[in-house]
Amino acid sequence: MQSPPSGGHNKTVLSGSSAPICVLSQKVVRLIYIDEAGIDDRAPVVVLAGVIVEDKQWRSIERDIDDLILAQVPQSLRENWEFHAYELWCDKDSKLRKAGMTRDQRLQLLTDFLKIALKHRLPIICAIATKAKVSAIVPKYKRDDFVSIGFWACASVANRWLADHAPPDVGMLIADNADGATRRIKAFRYYRKLSALPMRNLVETVHFADSRDTWGLQLADCCAYVIKRQETSKADVKPFYDLIAEAIYDGWKFP
Repeated sequence: MQSPPSGGHNKTVLSGSSAPICVLSQKVVRLIYIDEAGIDDRAPVVVLAGVIVEDKQWRSIERDIDDLILAQVPQSLRENWEFHAYELWCDKDSKLRKAGMTRDQRLQLLTDFLKIALKHRLPIICAIATKAKVSAIVPKYKRDDFVSIGFWACASVANRWLADHAPPDVGMLIADNADGATRRIKAFRYYRKLSALPMRNLVETVHFADSRDTWGLQLADCCAYVIKRQETSKADVKPFYDLIAEAIYDGWKFP
């Protein structure tokens, strides 16, 4: 067996009585889940946050999340369970409170959910846009524009993370299929064409999923919510932000 040649794709050459067989090594795929917080009119900032998941990690993370749900979520809520930061945090109109979960129980569940990201060493990326400052520069900006800017910025940060830490790997962007899908696709297309950093690692277009069906988007939602409260100086979020702070690769801010 010969050692892989330098440069290009890694490959192993198997020798035998017949002609050598070249087996190309498979690239690692990173799934990059991105969601937002702060799109309501009252929030002074919009935060887009993402988690980067290596393909081989996916099932082990899912098992940990299933175990967490079985351990802490009331049986009556498990079938359609979705980790949603606002529901876990707030008492007002909370379905979880009405189902019997105390605030302490909900916050403990949020803590343990975030700890799963740390256990698997998932990089967290984020982009933050301050609405008043952006509007002062470009008065015609609307809510959807802030999300597009943040999504473009998260794509940029994800590309830099891959280039810095996993240059052979490829990443695919996955977003919530809420309103604004077309704008996200356009923002990503614009970034691919005009980015100063070559787009070598992010592939395909933006893919969309229902957050109820994928824990990756739910984890991105919880990270975005925690970062949003931190950016708006809410003292009660400090333990949660401190929990994920070291996992944040970059925090892009505009302006």
